Amino acid sequence: MFSIPEEVRVIRARNLAHRLHAGQSRKDGKPYHTHTSRVSALARAAELPLECVITAHLHDSREDQLERLAEEAARFYETALPQEPATRDALIDSMLAEHYHPAVPRLVWAMTDDPAWNGLHPRERKPLQVKKFRKGSDDIRALKLCDLTDNMRACELGPHSGIWDDEDEFYAYVEGNRRVASVCAGANQRLDTFFARSYEKVHRLYLS
Repeated sequence: MFSIPEEVRVIRARNLAHRLHAGQSRKDGKPYHTHTSRVSALARAAELPLECVITAHLHDSREDQLERLAEEAARFYETALPQEPATRDALIDSMLAEHYHPAVPRLVWAMTDDPAWNGLHPRERKPLQVKKFRKGSDDIRALKLCDLTDNMRACELGPHSGIWDDEDEFYAYVEGNRRVASVCAGANQRLDTFFARSYEKVHRLYLS
């Protein structure tokens, strides 16, 4: 269990995620922060360290809400919003390290996909993630397993749940997640089990 000051850092991260993702929805129509909260709950259930539990709340912050994140950092330091990307990134990293945990900037960067991947079909995007996370440290791969597990649980609703554009996208997403999970395997045994159980359920219901 974390101490009270450590729990405060987790609560700060949760509240920041709520602010950053306000108005953003998942494909199932639920508020986006429900995903980040579930990912953090998985990190805690797997007994990952504090910095991972915190980062789980913020793992999509750079990828999805960079402008809002930069605004938060500018308010934190009571300064103007930087216009230069490098200065903006440095300000964000400084805030995350100072207010949450020194390891959080590194972990958030690691969880952030290349902007060039936006809009790619899962058949194109997932192999890029495989290549990326194959090189990741244990904490990075464990965090990705938390993310993949929650996403796989959403797949348990099936290809006709209204979440997916078509069956091909669903099947490509499921199998792509499995391949990414395979290169993350071994980082945390509990997370390996969590993901495997969800994937096996999806496979049994829709792929066998």
